[in-house]
Amino acid sequence: IAMRDLEIRGAGNLLGAEQSGHIATVGYEMYCQLLEDAVARLRDEVPLSGTDTSVEIGVLASIPRGWIPSDLRRMEAYRRIGQADSLEHLQSTAEDLASAYGEPPDQVRLLLDLAEVRLAAALMGIRSILIHEQDVIFRTVAPRLLEEAMAGIKGSVRLVGGRDKAGLHEVYYRPTANGLEPRTLLTILRRRLVAPLLEES
Repeated sequence: IAMRDLEIRGAGNLLGAEQSGHIATVGYEMYCQLLEDAVARLRDEVPLSGTDTSVEIGVLASIPRGWIPSDLRRMEAYRRIGQADSLEHLQSTAEDLASAYGEPPDQVRLLLDLAEVRLAAALMGIRSILIHEQDVIFRTVAPRLLEEAMAGIKGSVRLVGGRDKAGLHEVYYRPTANGLEPRTLLTILRRRLVAPLLEES
């Protein structure tokens, strides 16, 4: 009731300016997120978000209507998975969803695995992972960190060119046979990017 009241009437004075109901336009939770991001920018902090990193490796993952029939609840599940800011938060979300809707189907497990890779990549400074012909291309601010994570992997890993205008380096990974198959590649990325972070925690 209190949350709904905040959405309807607004939160009153905030940071010295009269706040008059704009919160209803975006919803209380999104309003708080926007406020948090704005404060972080003023402090010269960079908030972590898995949404800053794109992973395009051909994996088809979704939340089927049969698992969560309600469109609203399904969109909420997508939002929670997409906005997780740590692997622990993502795991907690997965457990909440399983508790509410039962054992997740294969498509949802793939979605969670993909979210883990996206979040781990963001933590390592990787901004995108995509397939181009026979290579997986990583665009990253920290190429040495990525090369360490990929050390000893089957296939070849090479840094190509220098830093671009956005301050990113391109690292090319050419896997061995079948390594570009989407689910195989997802497994490789989870072992190389996600597993070390889970071992640390």
